Amino acid sequence: MFDLIIKNGMVYDGSGSLPKKTDIAINSDKISQIGDLQDAKAKEIIDAENLAISPGFIDTHSHADFDILRNPQHIYGISQGVTTEILSPDGIGIIPLSKNKSAEHINYLSGILGYPPEDFDGTSFDQAKNFYHKKSKCNVAVFAGHGPLRLELCGMDDVPLRGEKMKKAKYNLEKAFEEGAAGFSTGLDYYPQTFSDTDELIELS
Repeated sequence: MFDLIIKNGMVYDGSGSLPKKTDIAINSDKISQIGDLQDAKAKEIIDAENLAISPGFIDTHSHADFDILRNPQHIYGISQGVTTEILSPDGIGIIPLSKNKSAEHINYLSGILGYPPEDFDGTSFDQAKNFYHKKSKCNVAVFAGHGPLRLELCGMDDVPLRGEKMKKAKYNLEKAFEEGAAGFSTGLDYYPQTFSDTDELIELS
């Protein structure tokens, strides 16, 4: 007895191979069996005749950082098959950023990101990761953004990171990776990243 069987669907497995009409059995949140399950029993059966089945899509460039928290069911993404969001591309975000710095920057980014819940804590990737895990029904990975690294150390000043500030930025970036950042992102069309230079980018990379 399975928890769920999805029958008669056209399965696209993500490998690039041709789709195949087959059945899928699920127990808890894991696929248990794929194949002819016409005689198998389940607590729930979905007939997917004339429908496509695929692994969840990954949105690799998403600015839904706060919308996911305010609308945790993530209907606009899930309804399109998106089950994983990669957040804070372009160096745009507020993680990791101290509370006083993030308060200054939230209004600036609100046209892109909206506003976070009042209890959101983006002072570290550990804090933010736990918050997303508790609130969001969608899988989430977050880049360490170039913007927050600069904002923490030199605000909106039109200067490249150098000396002690660069050392601190590299330390903060390494700590972000240790706490689960998915990578480093930047976008030189956006402030304050546009104030950086080639040497800064090489050093941070």
